[in-house]
Amino acid sequence: MTRNNKKFSANLFEMLISWQVITVILLIIIGGVVYFNLGDGTDNSIATANSTGAANPTYDKEIAPIMQNKCAGCHNPGGMRSNSPLDSYKGVMDYIVPGKPADSVLIQKVDGGSMGGFFSPDELDLIKKWVEQGAKEK
Repeated sequence: MTRNNKKFSANLFEMLISWQVITVILLIIIGGVVYFNLGDGTDNSIATANSTGAANPTYDKEIAPIMQNKCAGCHNPGGMRSNSPLDSYKGVMDYIVPGKPADSVLIQKVDGGSMGGFFSPDELDLIKKWVEQGAKEK
């Protein structure tokens, strides 16, 4: 092997090693992101809502984070379900009868209806409690 060939082989080996290290680092980062986003199944919006005491839930503090996380991706003016936007208090109130969860279309849809399974039991209980207590914005 000539001197140039040895130098080329050494450079190639160093490049391969550096790509392997970069690949391992990226896999660790991606794994961490997946774990913390999917993790153990807990939902950070509920953890936040429950940590605020939620004795008297309001849309702004407890319900909006849940709706943004679970609904607003499709139910927004430019989304797949733009005919039923749920990305604002006004939009959500079109499907709520304050004080009457059983009469509220939103509750009917998410509690075993066509959108059943999108909300955890804690989220559903919090939304029902909010509606029962008058569905206050602030």
